[in-house]
Amino acid sequence: MDYPNLWAYARDLYRNPAFGGTTDFDHIKRHYYGTHPRINPARIIPAGPLVDWTAPPGREALPPSRQPGGGVR
Repeated sequence: MDYPNLWAYARDLYRNPAFGGTTDFDHIKRHYYGTHPRINPARIIPAGPLVDWTAPPGREALPPSRQPGGGVR
């Protein structure tokens, strides 16, 4: 996987109901590939990738100060 830290950050964002509860990635992909003829004249919508946005971000091994919401207060 390219950019594992960015994928972990994106999964962190998706866990926030304000983001994950209102984001429809299938709609975003269909709109992007289906409505921009200069980018995709044939309007072919690719399959995948299948991403499990609910998978743990993998930050459990980080010390508390490096986890989202952690840090010195």
